[in-house]
Amino acid sequence: MAPKKNIVILGAGTAGIMTAQGLSKALNPNEWSIQLVSDRPFHLHYIALLRVVITDDGGLAEKAINPLDRVFEAGRPGEVVVGEATRVEDGVVHLEDGRQLPYDYLVLATGTTWSGPLTFPKNVEDKDKWIADWREKFRKANDIVILGGGAVGI
Repeated sequence: MAPKKNIVILGAGTAGIMTAQGLSKALNPNEWSIQLVSDRPFHLHYIALLRVVITDDGGLAEKAINPLDRVFEAGRPGEVVVGEATRVEDGVVHLEDGRQLPYDYLVLATGTTWSGPLTFPKNVEDKDKWIADWREKFRKANDIVILGGGAVGI
């Protein structure tokens, strides 16, 4: 039997997760492996997260912060690798902790970086304090200005 081909996907935002799930469903698990690399063990729904940092009404935090262990269906190719990629070269992704992930195909879905109330901590242990701190900042604010009429502004 030929060795499995490996796909490494850097980034577990919406695009990375959708790519990983689509490939996992379409590819033969005997022939393919998929590694979804994220610097945190959960996915953030940023539009919902804006409301989470304002209020705890409606239990929205549980919907906006999703563990990555639910990305792949049992029996399908795919694993989540929590770590930060430091470089990519010669068919290998190097992680900050020294792990190396060889790949046949690489998908870059690293997204963007948000600042301010959306600079979310990378570990689960810090998330509740971080959310509480931002809620307190908004509670104490004299004024709040919202710019734009897109999904975030509305």
